[in-house]
Amino acid sequence: MSVEFAGQLFDTEAQRLRVIAQEWLTAGGLNDAADIGRWLDTIPPAKLAQECIDGWWSGDAADTAPDPDDLAAAFADLGVNRGWLTE
Repeated sequence: MSVEFAGQLFDTEAQRLRVIAQEWLTAGGLNDAADIGRWLDTIPPAKLAQECIDGWWSGDAADTAPDPDDLAAAFADLGVNRGWLTE
């Protein structure tokens, strides 16, 4: 069974959460690697996850939001493995 985010299908929830976290950090390409690196250095993953959920899954969409702990784990992984910032 596939999972979806922004019209894109993913084989696993972990892949989907990683893309959600990347999209939140990059703002679709508007934020640069230096800014993102600073945020990953200074903002806890749980706070990034909550900001993302509050920003994208508020109101009627709140019941479809990802699990905050799972999303925080995706942000933490992006903070440790930053090769994606230079791709």
